[in-house]
Amino acid sequence: MILYKYYGFSAGLSALKSSQLGFREPVSFNDPFELSFLDNAQGPDVKLNDLENKINELKKSVAILSLTRSPCNPLMWAHYGEDHTGFVIGYNVDTPFLTSDDYNLIPVERGDVVYTNTKTIHNLTPKSRDLLHKVYLASQGLEPDDLNKSEFENLARKIFLTKHASWVYEEEVRVVKSFLSMFETTDDYYSDPMRRWNTISKNVAPVTALEQVPGLKIYSHKVDIKEVYLGVRNPLIQRQNEGSTNVDTTISDRAEYEKWKIYSLKMASGSWNLESDNQRASVFHLKKKIRGLLNEFSMSGKEALFLKDKLARIEFNEQDDIEITNWNNYLYLQKNQEFK
Repeated sequence: MILYKYYGFSAGLSALKSSQLGFREPVSFNDPFELSFLDNAQGPDVKLNDLENKINELKKSVAILSLTRSPCNPLMWAHYGEDHTGFVIGYNVDTPFLTSDDYNLIPVERGDVVYTNTKTIHNLTPKSRDLLHKVYLASQGLEPDDLNKSEFENLARKIFLTKHASWVYEEEVRVVKSFLSMFETTDDYYSDPMRRWNTISKNVAPVTALEQVPGLKIYSHKVDIKEVYLGVRNPLIQRQNEGSTNVDTTISDRAEYEKWKIYSLKMASGSWNLESDNQRASVFHLKKKIRGLLNEFSMSGKEALFLKDKLARIEFNEQDDIEITNWNNYLYLQKNQEFK
């Protein structure tokens, strides 16, 4: 089965190069109503406070992959495809990484989002509170037992897969993972290649890195790419007739080898739909990045004096990569990603 994910231009290029998928903590989602379906609960205040605390913990204890069934939804392109300049990638989701109960709280085949206009009133009972605690423990890495499994899964789907009906256009399918385990050592947990993940971070000072995309977990496991769609305004469409010298063929070579189906999108005449045209892998010939001062560059006097002093005291050549970062009002210089 093929499901799709929308990307902006730069993120899409990274995804095409890596074949890796990014999951995100719900606390960082663009919708503040995520995981709030149960907030229409009834019961004593102390139990309601416990419910709220558990849900808040769940938002930080799981990571969710959002996929969709349609690659040609104009609203999705506008909202998630960087104003139609990005990509949609179709992945083969028939892999244990996405289908197995061993790796997922909610696997892809049970991940269809349910859209509703109302929130059902829930009566907090000892049984429902026990089930919620089991969902919480599962988010911490404890494998749920087979007792009351159907009730456990029903509650998990209500928590993670219920959204307001205004989002129905997304046709969303989710995969929910616990990204940590309180019941295993870190080494044991990450010894399984399907559990390893990294964040996108940037070194800004010695022993200090900042997370560039809050809550994003990039899993190491690679998922097969089957289809790629380029948006109506994707810059690569306009670059097709440019010269083929000084280009990076990393993505185009992979597209040829793995036999991706590649399409460019255009607005259909006489309707509000998007139409697709076949494209060759050569559409992914990318101009190699020109480093240095492009068009305009500015810095403060403080930064200029800092750079003048640093460059006078270190050796460098034309191939070195030099970067200045400002962290807590202190300036740092990196040469080839090492602080000097």
